[in-house]
Amino acid sequence: MNTTVKTVGELATAIEAKTPKIEVVGELRGKLRRALTVFSLSKWKLGILAAAIAAIPVSGGMTALLAAAIAVGVGLEAMIIMDLVFIGRHLALSIYREYEISTVENNGVLLTRK
Repeated sequence: MNTTVKTVGELATAIEAKTPKIEVVGELRGKLRRALTVFSLSKWKLGILAAAIAAIPVSGGMTALLAAAIAVGVGLEAMIIMDLVFIGRHLALSIYREYEISTVENNGVLLTRK
């Protein structure tokens, strides 16, 4: 049976509980899809981007502009960075490491624990 989530909080709770199948729906579905495209980058591009994103809280958000510029430079849309920041880099990394990602009939995203 799938656990359906609509918010980042619900998603984080489901991942922390190691839920076997999570269906992501609503606005969060699109944000998650876009944010996870970051993991298709080469390691060096991902490293540069990760450094810029990691500095966002320290710099009071000023490196968000830098992260957006770097994203465009490595072939991503700036919106992807905003979605990644919205979801949270730790949560996105947990999804990438612990779940297989697939699409379900209603355009939802299904996360199945590896």
